[in-house]
Formats: sequence, structure tokens, C-alpha cells
Amino acid sequence: MELSGLLGKNVIIEALTGVFITNNVDIEKLKKSIAMSSCLKEAGLVLRVKGQEDWKEKINELEACRYIRITIRRVGGIGRQINKQQIISYFKKSYPGKIVLEAKKPEIKEDTCNLSIIITDGVIIYGIPIYYQGKSKLLSINPHDLPYYSPGALNPWFSRLLTNIAGLEKGVLLDPFCGTASIPTWASSNYHTIVCGDINPVHCEGGLANYSWLHGFDSKINIVRWDYNYLPMREASIDAIVTDLPYGRSVRSRGTSEEELAERFFKTFCYYLKNNGVTVVSISEDLYKFYKQSHCYLDSKCLMFIHNKLSRVILRFVKKTQQVDPSSLIRQG
Repeated sequence: MELSGLLGKNVIIEALTGVFITNNVDIEKLKKSIAMSSCLKEAGLVLRVKGQEDWKEKINELEACRYIRITIRRVGGIGRQINKQQIISYFKKSYPGKIVLEAKKPEIKEDTCNLSIIITDGVIIYGIPIYYQGKSKLLSINPHDLPYYSPGALNPWFSRLLTNIAGLEKGVLLDPFCGTASIPTWASSNYHTIVCGDINPVHCEGGLANYSWLHGFDSKINIVRWDYNYLPMREASIDAIVTDLPYGRSVRSRGTSEEELAERFFKTFCYYLKNNGVTVVSISEDLYKFYKQSHCYLDSKCLMFIHNKLSRVILRFVKKTQQVDPSSLIRQG
């Protein structure tokens, strides 16, 4: 879902475990997408795809190289019957007189040829890396280390994942349940305006402190105290809504069931979106059972395991040209 959001839905021609093969993608856009991604580390040019039983392959593109750096990765422990040293020995014999080294990650240098070998789903993919950026810094950031923390705060990498799935790089971004403002703080897209809010005034102040800690003072963000049932928004005024529904996880409802609150959100959010606008929402598995309908088209969904005690269902909606009945926004009871 993230790569489709960053590059476009129709560019992926094959999806394997941990690997996506694309076609007709602008190289500079691909590099930018890897840099923006929450978890994608490497982009490269596919040279060969071989079965694991017949993995030996002479790579003619390496003939002119003096140094050959080989990076071998197994996705999820797949292909353990293939010994790494066996692969390195094969390439040393195949290219006599060249210096063949095993590396942990690619290093893009003019005098060195990098060969990435990825073992997944019964195949071995040989490719030349063209861009690499590790994600250890983003993944290591703990919400506890930010100026303001509250239980239920989203991890930075998960917040970035949600904004990338939305796939828009300009316009107005709305997070109606911002909490500690993790989503706007770690949004990688260059939205012109970010509007977010929370019913808790302490969250509003703390969220602004978190955002300012990373970005400094930025006039493009507004954090407002509000109740979602009475959002001060015009119809069709928002380009993207990205949020994590807090019901049943970090907050407790008062007087109204969590299921009813979640259902009300799904019935109303489309009203605020422009045509072709996108909403990405993560929700608990328990509340997802009560999802019935929305005025927006459900484009895609997936189950995401955050850690051993928390999983979320990620939903991506797109607004088509139909109008939303304003009467659906009237609060009942």
C-alpha cells in the first residue's frame, strides 16, 4: 500500500514477500519515494529472476567491473538451504582476477559494481542497486523521547506509513484525532497546509510542541481543540484525511458507544473531501467489525501488526464524484 501511494497504483507488476517489482517508473521519483518511505530501503534494476533450484547465473553486466560487492538477503528466512558462502565462491570462480566481496549493504561508488541478491518466495532476484537509505534512525525514535508523550501515541514510522499511503504531496492534510500530533509531525509529504485537532486541550498544546521540536515554527500547521462531531470545515475543502481512530484504544467514550462513534466517522468524513481526495484511517480489529459503509470508495485495506499486543486495520478510501447528503452529518441523540 505504501509503494502504491508513493508511486501510483498501477506501477507494481509483481509483489513478492518483501520485494516489489515495478515498471515504467521515473528513477528520480523512485529515489525520492525510497527516501520518503517508512520502511523501504533499496531501489534497483532487476537483471535476472531465477528459481532457487537453478540459482547459478553469469551476470554479463559485471564483466567490466574491477570490484564487485555482493549483498545477499533472505526475506523472512526464506531459502536457508542456499549457503551464502556458496554464492560468493561461485562468483569468485566466475570472475577470476576481480575482487569479489560480501557486503551488508550497497555502497554506490563509481569504481565499484554492486550486485544485490534477494532470496524470496522460491526465487532468487539478481539486481543492481541504484539507491539505498537505511531506516534505522526513523525506526529507533521512541515516542517517549519527544517533548510530549501520552499513552497510545503512534510510532513515527507508522505515522509516516499512513501519510505515504495517502499518496498526495500537496494541498490540505487533515488529522481530526491528532493526539500527540504524530501524524503531522512525521508526514513526509509536502502538504501546503496541515490542519489537525483533538478534543483534549493538553494534546493540542503537546502536539504543537512535538511538531515544533522537529520542524521549528511553521505557519502551515494549525492545531485546534474541537469535537469531531462539530468540525469547522466546509464541504469538499480537504485533499487528504489521515488519522488513527482512538476509540477503543487510547480513549474511552462518554455516553456514546465506541462502535457508534466509529460508524459516525465512516458516514461523515467523505463530506469534507474534495473529489478524488483520499482518506487513510487505521482502526482496531474489534471496531473494524462494525464498519458498514462510507460515501467514499474503499480502495484498499490491509492488516498491520504493530507489535505483539497491537494490530491495526489500515483502510484507504477515495472520494468519487457523488455528493454527500448533509443530513448524514446531523448528530443523533
